[in-house]
Amino acid sequence: MPNQARPGPGSFESRELWPTSGQLYYQDTNSNANYNGLQAKVQKTFASGLSFLASYTWSKTIDDSGGTFVGEGGRGFVFQDSYNRGADRGLAAQDIRHRFVVSYVLPTALRHGRQFMNQNRVADVVLGQWQAQGITTLQGGSPVGVGQACNRANTNAGSMRPDLLAQPE
Repeated sequence: MPNQARPGPGSFESRELWPTSGQLYYQDTNSNANYNGLQAKVQKTFASGLSFLASYTWSKTIDDSGGTFVGEGGRGFVFQDSYNRGADRGLAAQDIRHRFVVSYVLPTALRHGRQFMNQNRVADVVLGQWQAQGITTLQGGSPVGVGQACNRANTNAGSMRPDLLAQPE
């Protein structure tokens, strides 16, 4: 917000650039994000037809905006202090630190080419290609943002956050 009142005492108008204009909104694409990740994959197929694919991702995503004003992410995000956008830098809403995915193919006992399946051609065609497959995903959760309802900075916009009293563990 280009006309956001600076934090401090007194009326909003006394601390705005253009006191007679009220609140002004503009859409901006000037945000910063940083993604770092490590990915690992293991894949194994056995002669019996059993196969596994496992992958792990460790990542960290940091940004200074929760999305666009009218679009995705933190929908309606307004900087706490439009004069100090770096103060909103922190973990992104889509930050998932750990993600583990495993997919598997398990052939059933009713496989094509088994001795008892070769006795009946119809049974071999209908039942001979069955297998069980699946994908399992385990991942950490998204970061939780803490906000407060009151405007302790006495500005006319932004999302206020409580003060940090001690280093989080």
